[in-house]
Amino acid sequence: MFNVDEALFFKNLTLFYLKLQAKLLLPASVIKTVIEGFEEIHDLGQSHVFAKLTEKLTLLGTDDTTIKNVIKELAKEDLLKTGNRLLRTDQCRKTMFKNSFNYVGPMPLYLGLNESGKECFTQYNPLKETLTSLFESKSVWKQYKNVHSHVTDPDILQDIWDGEVVLQNELFQTKGSSLALILYQDSFEVVNPLGSGKKKHKVLAVYSTLGDIPPHYRSNTDHMQLVLLCKEQDFKHFGQEAVFRQLIIDLKELEDSGIVLKDGRVLRGGLCAIAGDNLGSHNIGGFMENFSKSVYFCRFCDIDRETFVTSIVNWYNKNCPVLSTESTG
Repeated sequence: MFNVDEALFFKNLTLFYLKLQAKLLLPASVIKTVIEGFEEIHDLGQSHVFAKLTEKLTLLGTDDTTIKNVIKELAKEDLLKTGNRLLRTDQCRKTMFKNSFNYVGPMPLYLGLNESGKECFTQYNPLKETLTSLFESKSVWKQYKNVHSHVTDPDILQDIWDGEVVLQNELFQTKGSSLALILYQDSFEVVNPLGSGKKKHKVLAVYSTLGDIPPHYRSNTDHMQLVLLCKEQDFKHFGQEAVFRQLIIDLKELEDSGIVLKDGRVLRGGLCAIAGDNLGSHNIGGFMENFSKSVYFCRFCDIDRETFVTSIVNWYNKNCPVLSTESTG
């Protein structure tokens, strides 16, 4: 006889409601409507099943009292109703999400007082705890082992593991016990970017992903973990040293002592790369962020704007002979 794993059922039901909220961005009121609609449809289907069961048992000569007791017991074992009772309210669902899916909560980091005398904070998800929680997933551990056990052709550049920077890094070359961390940072508006609230509520976000998983997973946003959130106004006021202080401390600890998994295995890691758009990359590197008026606007050469506009060809012929028009024809 087939028995349904109740714990697995409740976990999948919880995961379904989490997807509605976190991935499909449905508000709590809509999720409540979905739950109520599910129950109404489920009740109709269950009533039909119980009516058919009553008919069959009556034909078999079962007395009415026994039939009622059987149906009553079956109704008590309804997993959907039991699960929905536990997940009916928004607060109940949030509690269940935290208890079921290795939740790592953010911690507020005090930055100081801004120009208006208001206390400012950045929300930081502890990096080491996030990585430890991530490796509790069997799929992540499987991907990690596959990447580090795969033998590549030295004559073909397929991934970051084939590049000179990684090959010369002793930490990253410790196969099976090292982590290569990739950070991604960008700013986004939480209100209409064309309205009066433009830039007022703009938020800087930092995410992380592992270089130790296959490239097609790294390129998927579902595999990125949130690291830090900070209002962009606060970031500009207090500076990146204050905002990123705890992140840098955790990166140093990750490189020195690493993280300890449940089985006692120690994984040490380091920062492999920082990804971002042009504006964000200039910000992190300390370069000019004004691309329309700055004199020197390129991160790779020292050409100035006037030369670029008036005599770009002559400048390249003089400074970049390999790429010049004369050498290339």
